[in-house]
This record gives sequence, structure tokens and C-alpha cells, in this order.
Amino acid sequence: MKIKYFLITIICASISLSSCSEEESSKLSSESEMLTAKSWVVQSKIVEPSINLGGIEISDITVLDSDEVKSYSFKFDSDGTLVVTDLSEEIIIETTWVFNSDKTQLTFGDPLIYNYPIVGDIGLSTIKITSLTSSKMIGTIPAFYDDINYVVTITFI
Repeated sequence: MKIKYFLITIICASISLSSCSEEESSKLSSESEMLTAKSWVVQSKIVEPSINLGGIEISDITVLDSDEVKSYSFKFDSDGTLVVTDLSEEIIIETTWVFNSDKTQLTFGDPLIYNYPIVGDIGLSTIKITSLTSSKMIGTIPAFYDDINYVVTITFI
């Protein structure tokens, strides 16, 4: 009788473990599908700590972006290509992208370059994904400037 209960326990545990790995696998593939299903536009880039520019405290550095940059569209293709286009669909940047193994970080083949007043060019080569749904992606980017560690939280819609 004890052997019967032991076997039932082993079978249930095996089924439970295989179900978890199937769910995990499904979750991971659905993240890729969500990323590649649409074109993304940056909604905000919140910097912590905020920066002081000419006596004005700035926490969302998208205010420093030109209207053209604010309109850039990011299309992640399932073949690992990232194409960034402007409103007239002219290609601004074309590079590659890849998820890490647990799909919590995006890495780009060539850095995405942004130019900001005072700071100059900032290259973005990785984004740590903190949230990804079919309609919103949020990630963080560490930055170091003028002896200060910053974290930029970028939200795509």
C-alpha cells in the first residue's frame, strides 16, 4: 500500500513539473510574440535621480527629444532584426536584437544612439525588461554621467 501511494506521489509530481515547464515555455514564447506583434513608440523616459538643466528639474527626459525623435517607431521582427523608422517610414536605425535566456533583457547588435543637450551622445545597448504586455513594454537602463549613477525607465506603447 505504501508503494502505491509513493508511485502516485511520483506520478503527480512528474505531471506537475512538466506542466510548470510547459507554462514557462509558453510564457517565454508569448513574450517574443508580444514584442514582435506591433511597432512600439517611446512614451516616456523617466530618469532617477532627476537632472537639473538650467535651473529646471527634469524627470522625464523625453522633453529633451526633438519631435522627430518622439515619433520614432521601433519594430522588433521575429528574425532578430530591429528597425527604427520615422513618421515618413524612413529607416533611422537597423540593427539586431536578442532576448537573454529568461527574456528579461534585450541586447542590441549596435547601440541605439540618442543625442542630449550637455550630455551628448548616449548609446543604448541593453534594456532590462521589467514589464511586457501586448500594449506596453517597460524597461530600465543604467547610465553613469558626471560621477552620478542614473536609472532611466523607458516606457514603450
